[in-house]
Amino acid sequence: MAAERTLFLDLDGVVLDVSQRYYAVHCDIVAQLGGTPLDFEEFWRLKREMASTEELTGLEPDAAREYRKRWGQLIEGPAYLAMDRYLPQARTALLLLGRDYDVVLVSLRHKAAALRKELEELSLPRVSQVLSAAAKGDPALAKARLMQGSPRFSRNAVVAGDTEVDIQAGKELGLTTIAVRGGLRSDALLSREPADVTIDGIAQLPGVLRELFRGGRP
Repeated sequence: MAAERTLFLDLDGVVLDVSQRYYAVHCDIVAQLGGTPLDFEEFWRLKREMASTEELTGLEPDAAREYRKRWGQLIEGPAYLAMDRYLPQARTALLLLGRDYDVVLVSLRHKAAALRKELEELSLPRVSQVLSAAAKGDPALAKARLMQGSPRFSRNAVVAGDTEVDIQAGKELGLTTIAVRGGLRSDALLSREPADVTIDGIAQLPGVLRELFRGGRP
């Protein structure tokens, strides 16, 4: 496959629905700390709006700090990772994308072994490479470094993701960027970091990429 046809694709929120995992961790920690968890819809709305821990939990500052600590310890645990599911049409989209592009999944998860195990169990189709590393400092720069270090990196590659981090990383490398609505950020927050193209979900990605390449982009 031609290296100039590389797609760097964010994993969580674009390919995988992580909302149930996030909510389960939230409920467990809040209950452990003596609070009352939000209902799912309200939690996910606030999470996508990047609300503070105090807003999400109703906990006092000391308990909120403990919440954040426990979140980091639990969010990539095996029992919680088992709750992740493909987003609608994501598997079909990966099959289509894999015919024409080197699809490189990009993640800032902390536990590489746990990620590999999860992806093996999910049997992700037609993925050329998985990049993952815990962000140290600016997450956008961390993602940019990951992508630039890939043997499939090309100045003609495309970056698609559901957060401002993905779009900023693509811009840092001078790549064409595609914002994917419906993931880990609200539409309002996602629009604050304008991408070259914005789509409503991964199902639209194969068609959008065909148009970009047909039109001489990226």
